[in-house]
Amino acid sequence: MRARQRGATLAVGLILLALVTLLGLAGASAAHVERLLAQDQAFRENAANAASAGIEMAIRAIVNSSDPAAVATRLAARMPGSATRGVSSRRSPRSATAIGTPSR
Repeated sequence: MRARQRGATLAVGLILLALVTLLGLAGASAAHVERLLAQDQAFRENAANAASAGIEMAIRAIVNSSDPAAVATRLAARMPGSATRGVSSRRSPRSATAIGTPSR
């Protein structure tokens, strides 16, 4: 009788261990999905901010121009706080303050 109880205890212990493992894996999967959702939200916010800054730069170029029709259709300037690929996203001390005019 005692050997049978040991076998049952082992089986129950293994089942509990499997359940705890499955719960841990489900939690890790949920955390991964949450991280992906947070990254997507940050990307969307960054894209919206970049679009807004681009519109502001275009409006500023048109307003500051003596002939708005002569404003280039493509404005080449770095937006303040933007980073190039492979560089950290910290604000660069050489970012542009006006369109095409680097700060010093």
